[in-house]
Amino acid sequence: MADQNESPEAQEMAAAQDPAAQKNAQLLSLLHRLFGAETFTDVEEPYGLLTATTTRERIHDIIAGLQQDQELQLNFLTTMCGMHFPSGRARSWAWCTTCTA
Repeated sequence: MADQNESPEAQEMAAAQDPAAQKNAQLLSLLHRLFGAETFTDVEEPYGLLTATTTRERIHDIIAGLQQDQELQLNFLTTMCGMHFPSGRARSWAWCTTCTA
């Protein structure tokens, strides 16, 4: 997947060349449609895994929405963990979830 700061055309071209990136681009597009693009920040794709940051205030709604969405039907929460970053960072805590269909 192309960098989120690149143009949509550049992102589509990069996704078209990599099937995993294409799936991730489709999922990110769906997430933006369901919850709004402003809900997710720091969108990256380390090792081909789509990752995005959201706020703690939105996480329950997002998880419920992913489960209830007819297209995704994510019904198994594989991983949920928290992380603490040293002081001096913009965020000191983070939460990680992995869902599967």
